[in-house]
Amino acid sequence: MKRLSVDFVENWGKLEANYTGGLDSLNGLANGFGKAFILDAADNLIVIIGNFRNGTLEGQGSVENLATGFSYDGNFVNGIEDGIGTEITAGGHTYVGEFSNGKRHGFGNRTNGQLNSCGNFTIVA
Repeated sequence: MKRLSVDFVENWGKLEANYTGGLDSLNGLANGFGKAFILDAADNLIVIIGNFRNGTLEGQGSVENLATGFSYDGNFVNGIEDGIGTEITAGGHTYVGEFSNGKRHGFGNRTNGQLNSCGNFTIVA
C-alpha cells in the first residue's frame, strides 16, 4: 500500500491521507514524485504535490488548502517549508522569500492588501 509517513501526516495536523505516486519497494513509503490528499479535522481537503522521500515531502513541492485558500509552493526539508517559497495566506496575503523550519525567515517580500514590505524577516519566539 502506498502511504505517507505518520510524522508527515501528523505534522500537518490531519486525520486521513491518500497518496498516489512513487513508492519505495523496501519500506512501502511514498518515494519520488506524487500527490497526497489529506482531510483535516474540519474536513478541509489539503492537496500536496511534489517530491517525496521516506513518506515526506523533500525538495520542491506545493501545499494547498482548497477550503481556506492557503497555499505554499517552494522547497521542503523533511516535510517542512524550508528554503525559497511563496505563501498565500487564507486572507490572500502573499509572502515570497526565504523560509526556515516552517517560518518566514530571511529575505522576502510580503504583500498585505495595499501594504508591501520588503526586507529581512526574523523568526520571533
